[in-house]
Amino acid sequence: MKTICFLLWSGATAAVLSLASIGSGAQDFVPAHKSNTMYITIAMEKKQVHAGESPKVVLTIENLTDHAFPVNFCPPDRFWVQGERGEPPTTYLERVETQRWLPGERDLACGPGPAELLNPGGTSKSSWALSIFYDLSAPGKYSVYVDIWSTEGYLRTDPVEFEVLATDSVPKKDSQ
Repeated sequence: MKTICFLLWSGATAAVLSLASIGSGAQDFVPAHKSNTMYITIAMEKKQVHAGESPKVVLTIENLTDHAFPVNFCPPDRFWVQGERGEPPTTYLERVETQRWLPGERDLACGPGPAELLNPGGTSKSSWALSIFYDLSAPGKYSVYVDIWSTEGYLRTDPVEFEVLATDSVPKKDSQ
């Protein structure tokens, strides 16, 4: 009986450890509000857009350190969108940035490119059209968050919500 219990316990432990090591394929991240190097936030330019318009997210990065560092989008920021029916269809650029290629697709050459030097206490703002990463032509409610690479690893913003309206819908007055 002791042998059977030991074997069951060993098997259960091995199964739990195996499942824990598999994960979902996503990398570990640090919540952006816990970073010691950057304060990162996102906001939607408009809370509601019509189908065919691209929702735009404004990314703000503030340098919390006592030294300047380059803000370069290579390695890339990673934009993640979820809708009422899960993740919308991705574009090639999103698959490159998240390394989730379809069979036959290749990585883009990602060089150092021009970088903005962010001084201590300085802030950098950029606006991103989410349609370059996802097909957002289907009306519905969505949320987006961004992972930003730093010396601490990927920093994840809090999610923000937006809505894609059918072309014949009228946006609510507080959608700006």
